[in-house]
Amino acid sequence: MNNKKEHSQIPRLYHWYISKETCMDGKTFAVAHGNVTGHKKLPDTMFIHTSKIVEVCVDQETEQVVIQTRNTEYHCRLSDIDYSKPDTSDYIPELSEYAKKYGKEREYTLDDNTILLVLSDHEEYYFEKMIIKKDGKVYEGEMYTHIGTFQDSCLISCYGFENGVDIRYFPHAQHLETYCQETDSLPMYLQNSGDRAIYFTANEGVIMLEPGMRKLVSKENTRAVSEIPDLDRNDLYPAVELSPARRTEE
Repeated sequence: MNNKKEHSQIPRLYHWYISKETCMDGKTFAVAHGNVTGHKKLPDTMFIHTSKIVEVCVDQETEQVVIQTRNTEYHCRLSDIDYSKPDTSDYIPELSEYAKKYGKEREYTLDDNTILLVLSDHEEYYFEKMIIKKDGKVYEGEMYTHIGTFQDSCLISCYGFENGVDIRYFPHAQHLETYCQETDSLPMYLQNSGDRAIYFTANEGVIMLEPGMRKLVSKENTRAVSEIPDLDRNDLYPAVELSPARRTEE
């Protein structure tokens, strides 16, 4: 696997919203914000803002919104809107009705005394959430990024949990490579809530997660060496080429 884009991919935004911007002359225009996938120049999962929006079309039948900018056509699901941003309602009719249907946070269930790590290509660095359930009590972890000169890393911990749980990984395109995996002896499950496969390199080996799949991190669930593709090991967001100032559609 490499970091080259598949030309058949459709540019999409997740956790997206529309905001109004003001020019120096006082005129306003709209841009969209969100985590991108399928863009020919930008890496998947990066949070971006687009160039000026030319047209917004709502297709109620497919429950999608097509946002046309100067250079790109984005296909965005109504279920993926960030409903907390007020400007979006000026461009999406009946937004409040969609919010009633789609605005609830997704819930995950897990067995007692286990850990669930939810991954997705809809999220920056592929991290959606980590949940720990210990003796009936539920804890939620947080992810912090360490921006390195050549390689970023992601640190997941849960400070409200009395024992040490520490998961750290290097993020690559569709590949998360752990270098610390402390689970307090609790079994850890991985779940892919996104739209594309994710490979997770754990202490036990390489685990492949198809969209919607949940797997226990165990030797039995790892891929045979002959079945492992050429996994990407480059930095997910190249520091020089894609600094925060350039996280925009060109």
